[in-house]
Amino acid sequence: MDCKDIFNTSFVHSALLHAKLMIDMGIWSGIERHKFDSWCHQFEGETDRIILALLLKSLVYRSKEQVRALLFQAFDRGIPQKLFELTGDEDVFEKMKLLQKHSGIPKNVLIVPVIRDCESPTKSGPLVARLFKKVININDKIMKWPWNLGEIKDVETIIFVDDFVGTGNQFLKFCEHHMQGDIFESNINFIYAPITANKEGLDNIAKSNPRIHLCPIEIVSEEDNFFNAIEKEYSLNQGQSKELEVMYMSFLEKVDLHKIGQNKGKMVKGYGGLALTYVYEHGTPNGSLPILWANNNKFTSLFSR
Repeated sequence: MDCKDIFNTSFVHSALLHAKLMIDMGIWSGIERHKFDSWCHQFEGETDRIILALLLKSLVYRSKEQVRALLFQAFDRGIPQKLFELTGDEDVFEKMKLLQKHSGIPKNVLIVPVIRDCESPTKSGPLVARLFKKVININDKIMKWPWNLGEIKDVETIIFVDDFVGTGNQFLKFCEHHMQGDIFESNINFIYAPITANKEGLDNIAKSNPRIHLCPIEIVSEEDNFFNAIEKEYSLNQGQSKELEVMYMSFLEKVDLHKIGQNKGKMVKGYGGLALTYVYEHGTPNGSLPILWANNNKFTSLFSR
């Protein structure tokens, strides 16, 4: 039995129907129906439609409201719980609430978005900073851009905020660039609180810099890899799994995405080969499959990067 027998026309129809229902009901808010239909029409052949259906079945979509809920979870529970574990201070939950007020602000806490110097205002670092200000109502006085960290004085806790961690390499480069001198030799509590993190990336950070205390809200792993998840859910054998990858690569070649990435194909399964199907309404991590976020003159993506 090949993939065409397992994922037949009925399977494809069901996946499309479910996706349209999620959009029409507003559960996948931010996805415009006409844009969705146009994206789907690019998958023309039988095997292309199977890839489309499996992408839709595997899609993890976080709307603005869901991201809002995740931010509140991070701020109200995740971060103060981590601080309590580090300090033993039972009042830390109440102290964190002061960060949302314009008086009585703890001067010994800083929130720093993970951002590169050259990153534009539309990228994830500045966007997460704006979300913390708007959603959590964080006071500007405790937010600090990373390139100003050399000015810090009398700080007990630095909380780095981010939306996604893939391999962890980008965050480690961020630390290397902005955390100069002997800052990691100080008594400062360093907390990294990404909204979503890949387990392997967390392990990489923990091994490379034990001073960083990790506080992700959602965790993904190899089990969330598109190909691994499909193989497990539908009990594919080795031959069927290989066929699925061939179908996927054939579609990438058709739309000229098979050489995506600086090293001619390095990104065909997303950054670090993570092959995720994880998307925020505000943007898509580059660890997700490029079919979801890449554009060229032959293909228009459904989501933005």
